[in-house]
Amino acid sequence: MNHIYGSHRKELGISKSTFYTYCDLSLFTFRNIDLQRKVRYKPRKKAHRPTLDQSYLNGRKYTDFKEFMEVNSDKSVVEMDVVETIKCERVFLTFFFRKTKLILLSSWKSKIRSV
Repeated sequence: MNHIYGSHRKELGISKSTFYTYCDLSLFTFRNIDLQRKVRYKPRKKAHRPTLDQSYLNGRKYTDFKEFMEVNSDKSVVEMDVVETIKCERVFLTFFFRKTKLILLSSWKSKIRSV
């Protein structure tokens, strides 16, 4: 099918993915049964992931934090974050003090190595 598309790309005037879709819908004179590999391979199954209950996020989103900061602008807020480098060689612990715009950073070599 790739050879057919490559030979007649300019005549067709459609993309490769559209060409494959049209072949699956049997809009051309040839069918999938005429193509060796198309018949040989089964269509792959898509993994079904169940939807997770995200009710634990109620009141903990960034929009909720922004609303809280509008109401309580006099409060002192410190944000903490952990950053790992590639291959977990180093780890950084950061503290951001919003009122003074001060960032404290602590780093150390990680003992845990990713595989």
